[in-house]
Amino acid sequence: MLEADGLGGHLAYREMLKLGICDPVVVSTDGNAYTLWDGYHRTAIAIIRGESLLAIVGSRDPGSP
Repeated sequence: MLEADGLGGHLAYREMLKLGICDPVVVSTDGNAYTLWDGYHRTAIAIIRGESLLAIVGSRDPGSP
């Protein structure tokens, strides 16, 4: 399934599956739940490998729209 993107990205996915994940994912929180903004493929690969990930976590200013 990773090879089906048609963009040549499958090589990077194979490398991450083999070597692990180096780059953090980006998530945000509203205090109750987390939303993944960037890193869906890295998250999937970490789950497949049974590893945890580094994450950059941001929160929304409650006063902003």
